[in-house]
Amino acid sequence: MTPSPEASEGPCVSKLRNEPLGALTPYVGVVDGPEVKKSKKIHGGDSAILGTYKMQSRFNRGVLLMVNIMDYPDQNRRRIGAEKDSKSLIHLFQELNFTIFPYGNVNQDQFFKLLTMVTSSSYVQNTECFVMVLMTHGNSVEGKEKVEFRDGSVVDMQKIKDHFQTAKCPYLVNKPKVLMFPFARGDEYDLGHPKNQGNLMEPVYTAQEEKWPDTQTEGIPSPSTNVPSLADTLVCYANTPGYVTHRDLDTGSWYIQKFCQVMADHAHDTDLEDILKKTSEAVGNKRTKKGSMQTGAYDNLGFNKKLYFNPGFFNE
Repeated sequence: MTPSPEASEGPCVSKLRNEPLGALTPYVGVVDGPEVKKSKKIHGGDSAILGTYKMQSRFNRGVLLMVNIMDYPDQNRRRIGAEKDSKSLIHLFQELNFTIFPYGNVNQDQFFKLLTMVTSSSYVQNTECFVMVLMTHGNSVEGKEKVEFRDGSVVDMQKIKDHFQTAKCPYLVNKPKVLMFPFARGDEYDLGHPKNQGNLMEPVYTAQEEKWPDTQTEGIPSPSTNVPSLADTLVCYANTPGYVTHRDLDTGSWYIQKFCQVMADHAHDTDLEDILKKTSEAVGNKRTKKGSMQTGAYDNLGFNKKLYFNPGFFNE
């Protein structure tokens, strides 16, 4: 396949650390964005059957690890517009009172070292919630979903998810873990099917697909309690398996931008799974000039309670 030409660098990129070395330091900059509506209570009373994850702390509400890889050995494949997604996510999670660790271009070895460093830190040990957003090129090779790093190396996405198993990540046992992978899961374009011959398209003329060429490269003791190997985990995708995702050259990723918008409007009284459904609906109304679309999806891995972010409300 022929990758789309991409080239861009925005103001937010310079604030991201390209090499995750040295002490782990939370982001303290200020990023502007739309105000996130604030909660008037800690939600959960209407979820007696399922229960809710505890989200009440002022200082340990959550940890966000954000990795936004924009550059690759082939500079024609830089991810135009992706800096807008960094800005939107940082602003959103600042409004949610999360401790934020944003990184830019990392190679595969650096990424896994960074992942271990963050998830074994006191920040994660004390947190109520963990969110990771990995933004890069992705594809499906021989039925396995792959992600690409700054150095051009590729790894199975399953290896990343496996990091969050109980034995490898004990600090997050019984805590909600949200993994966001808003990259392509294949190289097909979802052109959909006509609905009553009506034109439901919302044209978006500057989107590019998130994909890459068809090439490959390849702790702490477990808790004493008997818990599932991988639970309390929600894995979020920008599209269904086999299809590309889209990113606007001026405004950023369809999925990330709609997610941030829906969170700003509804996180004060809506649980995360309903937020994701609303995001998927909003993304599903967009089209490229050639009619390609995408459908957000998520996998529930023992995520058996409701997660309300309760922005602006604390029980401390």
